[in-house]
Amino acid sequence: MAIVSDVSTAPRLPTRCPGCKGAVIQRMAGSSHGGFIWFHCFFCNHPWKFRLDDARANLNGDAITDDALKEHLHRKTVLRELESGKLQRRIDSVAGALGKVQAEEERLWKILKQDEDNLRKSRAWSVAYNKMKNLTKEVEDLIAELQHLTSEELVTGGRLEDLPPIVSRKKK
Repeated sequence: MAIVSDVSTAPRLPTRCPGCKGAVIQRMAGSSHGGFIWFHCFFCNHPWKFRLDDARANLNGDAITDDALKEHLHRKTVLRELESGKLQRRIDSVAGALGKVQAEEERLWKILKQDEDNLRKSRAWSVAYNKMKNLTKEVEDLIAELQHLTSEELVTGGRLEDLPPIVSRKKK
């Protein structure tokens, strides 16, 4: 039977890397600053900070309670859906503007081709062309951001600090 220990006692220093779970880690010399200790993993070459005053930083295979994990996953899912919706609306808006600018650029290009020496027509086309390029880049960037958002690790959003607090489970 497992019991939950009091995590408010002095923090237990890590014995495993939070990245690869490798057990060959080293405390880096001169690395204690403002409540942090730096460690280095020899397996994956990963350096990380261990917060002395935060039980969440101890990632030695200790457990996150089921309820805390379910609540965390629900919050992350809702947040991701909200952010995805905002990005999609922005993409739709910019894509609509891009379609109009592309049509204007094509119209101005045809006019410019009829009178290529006309400086005023050349400038008008150049402005429309540059606006089209900028909007195209903005759409590409927004789509990349949306893809990143939907491909990110759902549990942590890429940051272990966002996980709920852990509790140490020790066998009796």
